[in-house]
Amino acid sequence: QYELLKSPRLGELLGEARRRYDYVLLDTPPLVPVPDSRLIGKWVDGFLMVVAAHRTPRKLLEEALSLIDPAKIVGLVFNSDDRPLFGYSYGDYYPSPNGNGLSRWGRAVKTAGGSLRRRLTD
Repeated sequence: QYELLKSPRLGELLGEARRRYDYVLLDTPPLVPVPDSRLIGKWVDGFLMVVAAHRTPRKLLEEALSLIDPAKIVGLVFNSDDRPLFGYSYGDYYPSPNGNGLSRWGRAVKTAGGSLRRRLTD
């Protein structure tokens, strides 16, 4: 399996896919325990990290981010958020109308974005 991922044939296959399609997405196993994603790093333009919300330990995410070229991180997706949707209000997602600053989601996104930005510029 790993020999296939290291093979120049993979580069040829991805090159052909690039010519035919606007976007090519590869779903790989988690970065830390399985080296597949690291092996294909030279063939891909970027990584879109998928993180289990409220479940993935911060240290594990930091370790995963350290395994790949920071310039190739195009974003983070938080999935598996099983909190109920009821009870949220307009103010949870948007700045407060009276100008008191960011909502709690706005603060969370700003914090995550700042962390990723620092990681990409270091």
